[in-house]
Amino acid sequence: MAPIHDAVYGGKPGHVEAVRRELAAGVSPDLLGVHYNSRGRPLTPLMIAGYMGRLECTRLLIEAGADVNICTYIEGEGVSPLLLACRTGNRDVVAMLLAAGASVSPPFDILPVESLQHDNHKHIVPMLLRAGSPLPRF
Repeated sequence: MAPIHDAVYGGKPGHVEAVRRELAAGVSPDLLGVHYNSRGRPLTPLMIAGYMGRLECTRLLIEAGADVNICTYIEGEGVSPLLLACRTGNRDVVAMLLAAGASVSPPFDILPVESLQHDNHKHIVPMLLRAGSPLPRF
């Protein structure tokens, strides 16, 4: 795992500064890396930030030019930063990704609106619908 992925994931004091340093050193905000919690799926720092709810890291990565619509596929399952933020109910990160142009209809089978795993994540549905998401199919 690259240091930028570890910095985003870590959430330790100074992790935002560590991300800032990595970006200043020229590390791509779209660098793919396999994090031990990703089941072998290659993730970008923005995907990890979305999943972990790291709002400030999300902002830094977007400002550095991270692709908010990047998708990766492993074993037929596609993921994007928005889908991962939805999956874990990170409302503020979802809002930031949508404001940055994240697609609510990525090119894979599951829609972000269908990825909400818990009832307490339902507050995200209106945000996605306002952004043009198709209705869930189930």
